[in-house]
Amino acid sequence: MTETGETAAAGAGGTKGARVPFDSLMATHRGARRKLQLYLFGLLAVGLGLLLLGIVAVLPLLPALVVGIVTIAVAVFPYREMVERDERIEGLHVLHDEWRELSSSSATPEQDNDRFIELLWKLYGRR
Repeated sequence: MTETGETAAAGAGGTKGARVPFDSLMATHRGARRKLQLYLFGLLAVGLGLLLLGIVAVLPLLPALVVGIVTIAVAVFPYREMVERDERIEGLHVLHDEWRELSSSSATPEQDNDRFIELLWKLYGRR
């Protein structure tokens, strides 16, 4: 049987029969990253638009500049969260690879699997 993130059999906290949802966890982070990317580009577009409207005198210059710059500065928050999501996705890839190696070459698979799954749920489990 070919092992994927969805079919890796393991126990959460030592319980047999549970599945390790590597693919679904990575998909969740990718979906959140796409939303954050939209927020980032939206904030940048609004901020730059306000700056432009202030410069061409459609809006009062000082308020448009202040609000535009603050809006652009706020765009750093979705960016920081995107970087965090990228790191989590990368970590899940590493854990998935380690899981495959552990499940195929372990002398005591149950103990190693239990420890690995416990670590996985501590790091990436639902909070």
